Amino acid sequence: MIEGPAVFRVTSAESLALDVGRCSVHAPDGADGFRVETPGTRVVDRGTRFSVNVSETSETEVQVIEGAADIYERQAMTGGAPEPASRETDKAIRLTANDAQRFAHVREFTSTAIPFDAGDYRRQLPNRVVSYEATTGADGDAENLVSVTVQRAGVVSTIPVDDLIPADIAWFRGSAGAYLCSNQSLPPDRLQLLTDRSLVTGVINPGGSETPLTSDPIVDGDAGTPGMLIRFRSPVVNGPDADIVLFDLQTFVDPPEGDAFHVGPVKFRPGLRSHTIRVFDLTMESPSALNLTDFDVSMFGRPVESVSDLQTAECSPRRQVVKFRGLAMGIDLSDLGYGRGESVEELFLQDALDDQHYIDPVFIGGLPSPP
Repeated sequence: MIEGPAVFRVTSAESLALDVGRCSVHAPDGADGFRVETPGTRVVDRGTRFSVNVSETSETEVQVIEGAADIYERQAMTGGAPEPASRETDKAIRLTANDAQRFAHVREFTSTAIPFDAGDYRRQLPNRVVSYEATTGADGDAENLVSVTVQRAGVVSTIPVDDLIPADIAWFRGSAGAYLCSNQSLPPDRLQLLTDRSLVTGVINPGGSETPLTSDPIVDGDAGTPGMLIRFRSPVVNGPDADIVLFDLQTFVDPPEGDAFHVGPVKFRPGLRSHTIRVFDLTMESPSALNLTDFDVSMFGRPVESVSDLQTAECSPRRQVVKFRGLAMGIDLSDLGYGRGESVEELFLQDALDDQHYIDPVFIGGLPSPP
């Protein structure tokens, strides 16, 4: 299993060249001898599980989880070209279970023991939002959500949009000038823009805070907390891994990993906490993040400080001329301190105010409990 970013080549059925990056290797019975070639080492499996991490300076860290692995020094450059992959010194350094070493070659080949970290090895792909499907608009780009594919507890499943639990807006306070995305005209109930299936309509740019909430947000009056309170139409049950999926608009000039945001409980109690998300499951660099069809953003002349303002304040639509992608993130209620099997009806979202960009939610849905 290779983790990006990485530079690698599959050199044969029995070998992998890893120039930069991280990989986890499991060689079952019959696959002994599988090799990972790095710029300075050759790691040979001897019936084991191990991880290899190659830095930009070609230092190689090897951690053995089970079994054993032999590490050889790769021959130095000769005549301006690398030696063939088959060349290696005769002497091997054998690592066995719970061994970890760093290998480097500056003036000479060196190996240094490092702390063993079993978490460095990946036994499966991370649980996450894997992909989604959508209808296409007139320009051929994605418009309406059809389904979302997630991996939870190691099991991949595709969930139709009809099975997702919609989330309504119960409180909103922002500070930017644009709060609504729509496809042409605004509906009579503007709050429906977040609950419809469109990935280009939503209630965007909620207010935020650099510091996550540690107490109940105020959701009334002039002292109301900046952000967005969402209320699910039926309770979301905390199961394994992601329980909620959030879709966000993003352009290529915005942070490629997505806009950072805080999500937390509406009613705090001992053990509950806010959780900050800084990297989406599907980022701008993810092949599964789809280009979105064109849409309008409605500009407001003043800050929106309540749901009533959001519904009634005058605004003017502007057609977007740059292309957007739909990013997606799974939210695990366990990260907020909720127990397994506990039901949640409301959550509070805030932008993390880490830059000038704000989160732009276009769809938020609760995931049904896995079978």
